[in-house]
Amino acid sequence: MKDVWDLVADIKAGRLGVLRRELSKGYHPNSACSYTGMTALLGACEAGDLEAVQILLEAGADPNQQHHDGYDPYNSTKSRAVREALLRGGFSLLIDGTSWSGGEFSRRVLAPRPVTNSWTRTLDGMTVTIELCRSKFPPPGGEVVVRIGAQHELRPVAGDHITLPAAAGPIVATIELVDFVGEFQLRIWDEETIATSEGPRSFWLPPWTSD
Repeated sequence: MKDVWDLVADIKAGRLGVLRRELSKGYHPNSACSYTGMTALLGACEAGDLEAVQILLEAGADPNQQHHDGYDPYNSTKSRAVREALLRGGFSLLIDGTSWSGGEFSRRVLAPRPVTNSWTRTLDGMTVTIELCRSKFPPPGGEVVVRIGAQHELRPVAGDHITLPAAAGPIVATIELVDFVGEFQLRIWDEETIATSEGPRSFWLPPWTSD
C-alpha cells in the first residue's frame, strides 16, 4: 500500500484511479505523514482537485484534520468549489488569526459555525487607515459591529469592502462579532510607515476580495 506522499503525488498528477484503488485496498483516508501531518485530503485541496476531494470525503476523510504546521484543508485551496465541498463535508474549524508587521495590523476570522467575541486594537501615527471586508462566502450570518473611536459605528454586511479615510492617531478600533458566521477581515496601518517600508506596497497590503 502506498504511503501518503506517493498518493499525494498521484493526486496532483491526476491519477485518481490510483486513489480509488488504494482506498478500495484499505488505505485509510485520514492516514498522515508522521513527520509533517500531510494527508491525501490536504494534497487534493492544494491541487484544487474537486473530484479527488469528493472521493476522499465520501471515503471518510476528516475535513478538519490539520497539518502539523497548523494549516487545514479549507485554507489550503483557493477553489470555491472545493471549499463548498469541504463545508458540506463538515469543515467546522474556527480560524482566528492575527499578524503585525511594518506598521500594519490585520486580523482574519473564518467561522463556519456561529461565534461571539470582541477585541480592541489601537494604532498611533499621523496617517492611520482602517480597511474592513466581510465576504459573501462562506454563507454569512450574524452581525459585525465596528466602532472607530467615538466617530464611526459600522455594521458591514456580506460583500462590503470599506476603507476609511486616513486620520491622525491614536485610533482605537473595537470589533464585535455576534453569532457571526462567515469570513471577516480587518487591517489598520499607518500610511507613512508603509511608504517608508522596504518592498512594494502590495507586499504589506495584499489585495482582498469580498466574493
